[in-house]
Amino acid sequence: MHEDNASKCLKKLRAGKALIIPDISTSDEITFYNNILLENRIKSVLMIPFQYSGNRLGAIGFFSEQNKEWRSHEINILKLFSEHFALAFKHNYIQEERKRLAIAVEQAAEAIIRTANTAKIQYVNPAFEHTTGYSKEEVIGQTPRIINSDKHPKSFYKKMWQILLAGKVWKGHL
Repeated sequence: MHEDNASKCLKKLRAGKALIIPDISTSDEITFYNNILLENRIKSVLMIPFQYSGNRLGAIGFFSEQNKEWRSHEINILKLFSEHFALAFKHNYIQEERKRLAIAVEQAAEAIIRTANTAKIQYVNPAFEHTTGYSKEEVIGQTPRIINSDKHPKSFYKKMWQILLAGKVWKGHL
């Protein structure tokens, strides 16, 4: 029975709905937690779930030591906090993704060069250094002309330069 009531409470939060309980002693939504809350003199609860990209991350709430009808501005404040928590999680997720991407680029077996829209080299990965024999210190600030080879016709380089100078992504093997 207690688990069913806990499930009822959690289902509401998982559905993205606020859990608003003005009087714990009369609510059947949170009876599983009643004793814990009442032992801590909590008589009223307002909880708002927060999520990022469809993933439920948790809930934040206000607890009151008095029975309380939660007002709309209090609910809106908590919703705003919930949105800010979700944005913080999103920011953290993006930062972690950037770190993973940076590690993948560093560990890639293929040589990778990043250039500015002026075609000046801004970054090379270790595979570039290994493949070409140039250190990153030697090539940063240079253009990819530094690694021209006789393997390709002039038309190959002309097309590469058109793409790079247009600020687009060039993919290929030098």
